[in-house]
Amino acid sequence: MALSEKQVLEKFAPRGTVFGQELYLPQQVAAEFVSICDENDLAIIGIEAFEKTGDQITPIMDYIADYSRTPAKSWQQFRRACNSAAEEFVMQPRPTDGLRFNFVTTTTQGWETRLKG
Repeated sequence: MALSEKQVLEKFAPRGTVFGQELYLPQQVAAEFVSICDENDLAIIGIEAFEKTGDQITPIMDYIADYSRTPAKSWQQFRRACNSAAEEFVMQPRPTDGLRFNFVTTTTQGWETRLKG
């Protein structure tokens, strides 16, 4: 049985940093997060990168990706395209060890709702 969005986030929470209600994952863990989302029929539609220094987390404006408008004829095609782009994005070499990624995910129901909206 597939994990829900909430269950995937809970699974990764111990491996990242939680500020408020948001989860921030280091690069190698982020790549695994993308894979687990794909295995559980979730699409990553947005990514923001942050620099973690001590207790501070600062957005990196040059490292933002939005896949929410990726053209596709089916949910499967959309999910694969988004997650493939997300994996490529998080695996790019970055100049900092304190890099953390925050993800926006959606389900097939969320995608279908957007199509109707």
